[in-house]
This record gives sequence, structure tokens and C-alpha cells, in this order.
Amino acid sequence: MKINKIILFGISSIFLLMFAGGCALLEDENVGQGRKLFGYYCSSCHGEKGMGDGFNSLNLDPTPRDLTDSKEVYLGKQKNEDLYKVLSLGGGAIEKSTRMPLYKYTLSEKEIWQIIAFIRTLHSHDTGDIDFTKEMKIKPERLEGKSMKAGSEKFKKKNKRAMLMGKKAYKKTGCSGCHKIGEKGGTVGPDLTHIGARLNPAWMYKFFLNPQRMIKHVKMPNYGFKDKVAFNITYYLKSLK
Repeated sequence: MKINKIILFGISSIFLLMFAGGCALLEDENVGQGRKLFGYYCSSCHGEKGMGDGFNSLNLDPTPRDLTDSKEVYLGKQKNEDLYKVLSLGGGAIEKSTRMPLYKYTLSEKEIWQIIAFIRTLHSHDTGDIDFTKEMKIKPERLEGKSMKAGSEKFKKKNKRAMLMGKKAYKKTGCSGCHKIGEKGGTVGPDLTHIGARLNPAWMYKFFLNPQRMIKHVKMPNYGFKDKVAFNITYYLKSLK
């Protein structure tokens, strides 16, 4: 009798684990991977459960989208291709906030679809399941970037236009959604108020060309900046001392 109780207890424990947290043990493999990617890249703003209440949401205007459609039906009306577009190209691609970053240079096509597969579990929709059997890119698209020697004349030269263009690019890209300068900006990434006094400009330049090449698991996505834009942003941030 005692053994039977132990067996029953073990079986009941397994069922509890299966149904706790949205049937985690029964979760589709791609949805599970999408959940992990969402937690790492998206939850800072959208919240762990996608309700738009991440710790950085208080710093953003407009506030992050509630992906659960709890207040209004928005995501449920969007096609899967629409979600892929905004995740790949950023909010600016659909005339929304540029503080929603792009991930086409950071995540593979399959990884983006996995995030979408998870997001679809957060609200009602009739778009059907995502077909992961079709051919997809497995390796993330990366930009190698060009090296630049520290202390080169190009960095030493005072260039007011480059600084102003860098400031404009910083604003246009929506960097303030994650970074703070002074009292304004988000708190996902480092405070950049005095960044110019802390980091080597050559390192910053290469980082902006390809963040993941410099820091493997950094959250900042690769924006695919051209050399000139990366240089201008570097020059602007270098002026913040």
C-alpha cells in the first residue's frame, strides 16, 4: 500500500509539472525555443508574459505593445508575415516606434519565426501554425565589419558634422529606448552619459558594426550600420565625457 502511494504521488507530481506554467513539458520545441529567445531579447520591454510591462517599459513613450490583446485586439488581426517584418526590420518599418529594434542581422530566420510562434500562444488568432518544415536559414546573418586602429588620425580629427550626424543617427535608430543619457532613456543597456571617457573609440566603432562579434551574447541587436553611420555614432558618443 505504501509503495502504491509513492507511485501515485510520483505520477501526480509529473502531471503537476506538465500543466504548471502552460504545460511546459508538452510545449512544442519551436515554441519553447521562442519562449527562451523572447525572454532574452524582448521581455525587458514587453514583460515575461508579453503584457507590455517589462522593467524598461516605464522609460518608453509610447509604451511597449501588450502582446496578449488583453485590452484591445491588435496582434490577433496581424498576419504572421506582418510580425516577421517588424521583428526583422524594426518598428520604423511599419511606421511605429523606432525604439522597437530590428533583428535581421542578429537572429536567423528560423529564430525569428520561433519567437513569433511563442508570441502566438499569448493571444487568440486564426492565422494557423507556422510551418517549420520548409527550408529556413539556420545560421544568423552576420556583418564582419572593418577594423580600425585605435588612436588613428580619423578618430583624432575633430569633426563637428560627424558628431551632429551621429547624434541624429542615435535618435533615428531609437537607441534611447534601451540606453540613458543624463536623465532620459531606457535602462536595458549601459548608461551612456559618460561613455566617451570609458571606452576606446575603435572598439565602439567595431561594436556598432557587429555587436555579437565583440560580445558574443550581448542583447543589443546588429543594426547593419554602414561604416559611416557607425563612425558618426562613435564620434557622438565619444563626445559624451
